[in-house]
Amino acid sequence: MVRIASALPLGLWSTLVIAAPAQFSARSGFNIEDAALQYTAEQWGVSSYYDVWFDSASQTSTGTAALVRQKTNDQPLWNSWANVDFDSSNNVVGFAGEHFDLTYVEENMPTIMVDAAVAAGEKALNAKWTDTDFQYTEPNWLGYIAVGERAKYVYILHFASNTDNTPITAYISAVNGELDWVVNTETGATISAVTA
Repeated sequence: MVRIASALPLGLWSTLVIAAPAQFSARSGFNIEDAALQYTAEQWGVSSYYDVWFDSASQTSTGTAALVRQKTNDQPLWNSWANVDFDSSNNVVGFAGEHFDLTYVEENMPTIMVDAAVAAGEKALNAKWTDTDFQYTEPNWLGYIAVGERAKYVYILHFASNTDNTPITAYISAVNGELDWVVNTETGATISAVTA
């Protein structure tokens, strides 16, 4: 499965870097996952491992870029993100991200069947559902996104546009079938989003 921010081009990652943060150097036995989680937790003022989720890491021309997400109910909050850039000496040289202050988290139990969410997505997006191996599992097919101060429990479904075959990832409420967030699967660009 292609995750949205995982699909961000590396060039975009470099544009998200803010002014030089305090140096964070790893000791022997460097572990990119632990270092990125710890640094993000410090920047966001949250408990490491309880509130942050390691998504991925990739090599860049100058070091390594790690993608970390906020975590709620032990699941990633898919529209949160933190890019932690490490140089070749494993020092943090850049950090940017979006963290949400949540006041409510929906229960992680779908109240509508996936067929209803698929029908809503196909109609609203003028697209065909492309998931042939759907399973009721987290975090690949079910998860959370932030809408305002609320963490909404959503189906993560993939479609292809009927007009130009563009691959689309839709985050559709598992509670009421509302399309909460729609992105281009290849570029990660937001197509539409509910704001509150």
